[in-house]
Amino acid sequence: MNLRWTSIALFFKANAKDITHATIMHSHHYYPVYKDENKNLDVLEKQFNFKPVDLDTLDKIHYLENKVENLKRKLNKYEVN
Repeated sequence: MNLRWTSIALFFKANAKDITHATIMHSHHYYPVYKDENKNLDVLEKQFNFKPVDLDTLDKIHYLENKVENLKRKLNKYEVN
């Protein structure tokens, strides 16, 4: 899919999965080993239909999510006072 490690991690975070780009890199590196050990992964792989993802859209979503979180923090700060 030609995604950057960070973009893949952001995709998972956007879907409520706590993961870092380092975990993604580790999983990618060891996937052939996992696949040799677990033959079900080949069956699962065939069930996915990967489509290209617009990286700019993922970056914009991440940017906006961060802005919303920062605004929530500021709002909470004023509500407490």
